[in-house]
Formats: sequence, structure tokens, C-alpha cells
Amino acid sequence: MKAEKLIEALRHSRTQFNRAGRRDKLRLLRTLSRNSEFDPKNLRAYHDLLLFLTAYPDDVAVQRLVTGELRRLAGIVKKSTGRRGLATRLVDSGIAHTDVVHGFTLDITRWLTRRAPRHVEFDWEDGSLGEALDEFLHQLVPTVERDGLYADHLSTQEWFALARGGAGKSDVSWLVDQFERLGGPASLRDHAFDSLHLAVRWKLRYQELTRTFVRFPARPLFSQREPILRQVDLRTLAGHRLQSAKPTSRRIAEKTLDACRTTLCVRHREIDTLTWVNPSEVALFQLERGIDVAVFGMSPERRLPIESYFGFVVARNRVPIGYGGGWVFFERCEIGVNIFDEFRGAESAYAFAQVIRVYHQYFRTTRFLVDPFQFGAGNREAITSGAFWFYYRLGFRPIDAKLRQLADYEAALLAENPRYRTPAVTLRKLARAKLEIDLSEDDPSGLPVLDLTQLGLALTGWIGRRFRGDRARAERQCSADVMRMLRIAARSQWTADKLAAFRRMSLLVAPLDAIRNWSLVKRTKLSRALRAKGGLRERDYALGLQRLPELRDALLRFSESGRSPPPVKRRRRSGSGSRKPAG
Repeated sequence: MKAEKLIEALRHSRTQFNRAGRRDKLRLLRTLSRNSEFDPKNLRAYHDLLLFLTAYPDDVAVQRLVTGELRRLAGIVKKSTGRRGLATRLVDSGIAHTDVVHGFTLDITRWLTRRAPRHVEFDWEDGSLGEALDEFLHQLVPTVERDGLYADHLSTQEWFALARGGAGKSDVSWLVDQFERLGGPASLRDHAFDSLHLAVRWKLRYQELTRTFVRFPARPLFSQREPILRQVDLRTLAGHRLQSAKPTSRRIAEKTLDACRTTLCVRHREIDTLTWVNPSEVALFQLERGIDVAVFGMSPERRLPIESYFGFVVARNRVPIGYGGGWVFFERCEIGVNIFDEFRGAESAYAFAQVIRVYHQYFRTTRFLVDPFQFGAGNREAITSGAFWFYYRLGFRPIDAKLRQLADYEAALLAENPRYRTPAVTLRKLARAKLEIDLSEDDPSGLPVLDLTQLGLALTGWIGRRFRGDRARAERQCSADVMRMLRIAARSQWTADKLAAFRRMSLLVAPLDAIRNWSLVKRTKLSRALRAKGGLRERDYALGLQRLPELRDALLRFSESGRSPPPVKRRRRSGSGSRKPAG
């Protein structure tokens, strides 16, 4: 039988977890292990099935055979070089001994040059990386060197070799060092680097930095000896007591972060929480059924101004299977997940439920929301896959009452007829509002969502009225006012990050007159929470807000006070035609 048919047969049996399924997998794997002739399409398909079986092994015997096959495929790719070789034709697959070509951010490029210094280089094209870099080089060298940049007999690549001398660094490392020398805010350096559109070629030669072999820290194997778990009771699972996060030594934290960054970067993806990660805020939860959830916060200078953004990567049997993030603010967490294609069709819902369990207990959030993009708004793939029902089956419902009725109606049709498929037009309609689930024991009905956009507009209007738009004066005065309001005597022991966070947050707190009537205990809690925004771990800030529901109520009242008035309805004049209301 040809490799293509064997691979397709393995695909059909991959989720069959019984004696017959295990027997078929072992037979197909042993037959494929004697095949060394693969075209790129079949090799990648087989590789991804092996990754699935690594995450969902029947037992140790299957796992060993699968691991051996992954090593064998890596060896086949390593030997198949040249212009028409597999290594060349599998660029950007993330498979060991191939290359990834992509334009990463400055911080991720820096990480690559430190983690794989000999295997990261620019993707030069005829000695050039584009006119944007040629122009920007003038900003990176001392003024007395700049005339040399006009030398016609040197390409940019040759000039780089001359500039870095015998330092033993790659062109990428040298350029990253020059950006370190630039003054100004880090965000400006990031923007300047991104604007150059520099593609780097990352040679995947370190096994642990490949999609093939990237793994989470060691843990016991979970053998899949029963059928795939399709139904998940999210509320019950979220309530199961969560064991403390596994202690993350510096070595474990770095290994976990390397695995998470590799997982995304070989797929040409980045998220802010990994790009600007805080190495001191990494938590690893090793849960049931082989699930690991790594949660990480952002460095103090990169954090969001009000809410807290914590990213995650979820793994099964140490194999990363998806990623996402949660935006935490008081009891609310807006959350999103992306399960990689090769791991769909199995226990994705259970993995996501475990993520929610972690966020629910680790950050004490009870109200989870999903942005419409995740299940269809401007997302054709989500419409095609029917992503709405992924969340609905977990218990999420539209926050809009009419859409909730529509969703329940469609769910009834699906229950009556398993062959029924919700039309795309209906799925797009359902994606007009966020989804939510509330895990609190109290009745959440009537609890409004604190809209940060509305809050920001109210604050803008307040600054405009109170300070006539002078934001420098507003920051100085608000900081002093909040110091007095919270009875803070001295700030000499505060770090620069804590001080900066306090100044920013003072703008938000100063308009809240209700705080002046709080007890000293509550004001002390608020003072600690504001400083924690710039502290070592942003989780302290998120938990600090949880202890101050009065602050949430005060912010809600303030945001409502700045709501714009509704548009004025104009009467239609006879013979004048219709006119849209102003605004």
C-alpha cells in the first residue's frame, strides 16, 4: 500500500481508543516505518499525525514507536538537502532540520540570537534587505561613519561584514546590539525595527526548538485508554480545587518559556505576553488527563494601562496543542483560545475548560467573555468550522437576549437533526455580540459590564473639563491628590516601575469622589493595588482589585456619567426625503 493511503488510514484510526484502534495504529506505524520515500505533503501529514499520537498515546508502547518515527522523519529531512530536497520544500513547516523565514519583533529576534546564535541569519537577497534598512543605517552608526554608507562598491551585506569586524557575531546579533544603543522609549525602537520588515532565516537545528520535538517540562504520561472525552461540564470542572502551580525555578521557567515561544514562532505567530514576557511571573499547572497550562504575565513597562493581560500555552502529554490569553479586570476575564489544526477533533473543549479552571481559581475571575472574532466576526475560518458551537457546548451564551434566543433555537434544531448545519448567515448574526458564562455562585443577572472604552471617554472628558486638556498638569496634580486621598506619606521605597504605575493609575482614581469616604483599611488596599500594577507580579494587582468591589462600582458610575447623549431624532419633513440622525 502506498504511503498516502497508509497515512489516510492512520488518520481515520487516530481517535479510536480501543483494542482494535490500538492494533490498527501499531500495524500502520510499523508498516510506515519501513517507508523512506515521502514527498513533502505526505511527510508533513505523517509528521502531524505523529504529533497528535504523541499528545494522545494509547500506551507507552505506542508512544515509543511514535517517538522513534519522529526521530526517523527528522533524519530523512536532514539528509534530503539541495534545491529540490525535502528540507528546502518544507520551509516554514517547523519540522526539525528545516528553516523558518519570517520577520519577528525586536525582542523575539533578540531571543533567537541568544538561544540559537549560530542558526539565525538575515534572509539576504542579492546582498540587500531593502531600501528601508539602507536608509535607517544612518541612525545606527556614529555620524563620522555615515559617508561610508554611500560606497557603491559594497553591498549592504558586505558593509555589515565590515561593520561587525571580528566580533564573531552574526549580522542579526550585530544589528540587535545597535538597536540597544538607540535612546528613547522601547516602544519607539520596536516600531522602528518593525518598519524595516527584516526577514530572518532560522535554521531549526536544535531539537527542542522545533515543532517536532518542543516539549513542556517532564511529567507522568497519561495513556488514552478510553474514548475521546466529548462532553465537558465546565461549571463542575472549574470548581474542582486547583493544586498550587508547580514551583518554577529559573531553569524550569526558562525551559517553559522557550517551549512556548518556539511553539508560536515556528508557526509565524507572536503574542505580546510572550514577546514581552516577565520571567518572574511564570506559573505551570500540571493537571488531569495529561494537561499542562503555562500562564505568564508581562514585564512592568509593557503592561496594559488598566486591565491585566495574561497569556497561556496549553499542552497535552508535554506537547503544546494551543495558546491564547485572558484579559483580567475585577471579576471579569475576556478569554480567547486557538487550538492548532493538527490537534483538533479530540479533547480541545476539555483542554480549554482546564484553562478556564486555571484562570477562575488563580485570578479569582468568575465572569468569562469571548470576543465575537473568536467565533466569526470578520473570521471566515471560525464561520466555516462552526466555532460558535464550541463555546456554546461549554455553556457560553450571547450577552444579547435576542441572540441568546436565536442560539437556543438553533441548538434545538441541531438536537432534533444531527445532520442539520447552522447556515453561515446565522452564524454571522450570532457573532454580533460577545459570549459569556458566569461561574459565580451568586445570581449574576443585571450585573453590567464595565466598558473600558466608555471609561476612557469619560476620563478624557473629565481631563478636558478639569485641566483644559493639559495632561502634564493633570498627571502631576492627580498624583498629588491621590497621595493625599490615600494618606501616603512617602514614596522613597518605591521602585521606578511602581512609581510610574501609581502616576498613571492616579489619573483614573482622582475623579472618584466616593473614595474620600472609604475607611482607612480600604484606602490602604487601594494604595497597594495601584503600586502592584508596576510590581514584580501583575497578579498581585489583579487580586488587589478583587478585594475592592467598591472601586469597580465607583468606576462604573464614573463611566456612566461620561456617556454621550443619544442621537437626536429629526422629524421627516414633507417632500424632503429621509435623513439619518446626526452622529
